[in-house]
Amino acid sequence: MKVLLLTEFFPNPAKPLFTGGVEARTFMIAQHLAQEMEVEVVCRRTKQLRRRIKKGGLTIYPCGPAARRTTASFFSIFGRLVFILASLRQGLRLDFDLVEGSNFISYLPAFFLGKIKKKPTVAWTADVLGLQWLTHFNLTGLFGYLLERAGLSRNWNGLIAMSGQTKKKLVKRGIREARVRVVYGGVGYQTLNQLKVKKFEKRTIICISRLVNYKRVEDLIQAFTKLQVEEDDLRLIIIGSGPEEKGLRKLVQKAFRG
Repeated sequence: MKVLLLTEFFPNPAKPLFTGGVEARTFMIAQHLAQEMEVEVVCRRTKQLRRRIKKGGLTIYPCGPAARRTTASFFSIFGRLVFILASLRQGLRLDFDLVEGSNFISYLPAFFLGKIKKKPTVAWTADVLGLQWLTHFNLTGLFGYLLERAGLSRNWNGLIAMSGQTKKKLVKRGIREARVRVVYGGVGYQTLNQLKVKKFEKRTIICISRLVNYKRVEDLIQAFTKLQVEEDDLRLIIIGSGPEEKGLRKLVQKAFRG
């Protein structure tokens, strides 16, 4: 069986660096499926991933204009539109038995590739932002809102939601409940059991997140400062990067000055 995964960003397997949860999920799924079948990934060209790569049962086809950043901006819209067309063109050259679109950028090309090739189509989504696109990304969010709405409203053979709450949002959009299946984020227990972990001396809160506005890491920092007034043996560790990093560092310095 040959599976085609369409996603915007995908790391180089030689040195996987993840810029978001969608990218990490698609990479892990591709690695897992490639152990038993052929997997083809069509993604956007980046500085780390410029040419076709084949590793075992996994083949990666970077295409479209090279992306310098993964963050959303008005000017990023043009590059993403070109990628949509480039991914459709690349997919037409490939032979596959099933195609999945993994984010709002890849929904439409994945769906139309399936229909043109007469193959089953699947869409995966972690969340349905809806009008929150406009709240978090202003005018740029209109692009995301329109693509998400147009993509998820297609007649997919199946949709995969990462949570029950996401499934409810899809059903509220008018998608038949029977077409949506919830598949929670997986954990590699065998890998975790091999790790030697030492317990922190202090009670510790760890946040692993992309540092963007809608993740609300700022709220966590402010809540933590209030907790420390009563509990001085607490520690907060934030792991991640993103456009909000500089502002969050300033917030921490201001909160714990002196």
